[in-house]
Amino acid sequence: FNDTILVSLGAKDFAAVIKLKPNMPILDVRGDDEYNAGHIWRSVHMDASDKNFDYRIASFGRQQEYAVYCQSGSVSFRVAEKMKQMGFKRIYHLQKGLLNWGETGQALQLK
Repeated sequence: FNDTILVSLGAKDFAAVIKLKPNMPILDVRGDDEYNAGHIWRSVHMDASDKNFDYRIASFGRQQEYAVYCQSGSVSFRVAEKMKQMGFKRIYHLQKGLLNWGETGQALQLK
C-alpha cells in the first residue's frame, strides 16, 4: 500500500502551493549554471546529475511534502517519480518547469 501522491501543476498553481506552504522544501534539480542564472525563491539546489543525488534524496524525511522543478519539467518529473517510488508522502511537480514561470508574475531569484 502506497499512499504517496504526486501532483503535477502548472506554474500558477505551483506558485500558489509553495506560497501556501512556506515550510515545504522546494528542490531545484537543475545544474549549477541554470540554478545560478535564476531560481524560485527559497528553493534548495540539488543537481539531479550529481552522483550522490539518490543518496541525498534518500536521507530526506518521507513524511514531509516536497516541491520539485527543473528547466523544462522532464528531469524533475523523473525525480518526482523516483521520490514517489521511495515512499515520499506528497510531491508537487512543476509541469513544463521554469519555461512558463513568467505566467506567475514572479521574478526568479539570483543567488
